[in-house]
Amino acid sequence: MVSSTLLDAYYVGRFTPKKHDVKLDHYSDGRRRGQDSPFAAAREQRLKAEIVRASRDLLVRQGLGGWTIEEVSKQAPCAKGLVIYHFQSRANLLAETAVVLRQERIVRRLAALKQDGAAALDALWSSIHAEVESGEFAAWMALSALPDEPIHHSLRPTPDEIVQLQSAFARSLAIENPKSAETLESVLAGFQTALLHDHNPGVVREVYYQFWLSLLP
Repeated sequence: MVSSTLLDAYYVGRFTPKKHDVKLDHYSDGRRRGQDSPFAAAREQRLKAEIVRASRDLLVRQGLGGWTIEEVSKQAPCAKGLVIYHFQSRANLLAETAVVLRQERIVRRLAALKQDGAAALDALWSSIHAEVESGEFAAWMALSALPDEPIHHSLRPTPDEIVQLQSAFARSLAIENPKSAETLESVLAGFQTALLHDHNPGVVREVYYQFWLSLLP
């Protein structure tokens, strides 16, 4: 019968990496083998998406004052080192967060403008009011106030999004020569700023409808 001491020695010798074996599971550039497989890539993309979603939710709830990479990692949840590994910096993660906020905003605008006339204006008002109430607009403004150009770039609609918005505004509200989508977005942000600063919602809403009536032929 083989003694347990001999078995222990056998397994230690068999499974403990030798000095020259340490990098056998790595490529020469330091990446782990299998890291570039489709499954590994999909896992990494899912994790990155979860981190960005956690970042977005934290920013909306707590604002920049309560937003830290450490807190994002807790919300994800994942190790703080993984957040840093995937995004390298606070600014990069906030830029990706800005992309999500912008895309959600565009989707809401287009959904409201699927309706026609007064119904579209009502839906659009409900949308911008809800963004103020939820904290999304405050998060948007906080990102806008940062000095990082990549974050500002992420907040700006893409050319394709601008075309979609322009077309939706023109069709839904039957405006022959609508202002640019970016200008209209700035106007909507002005109404949201008034709501954020506790101006009377009824008064702001009245001015909102007067603005759109001024654009009608």
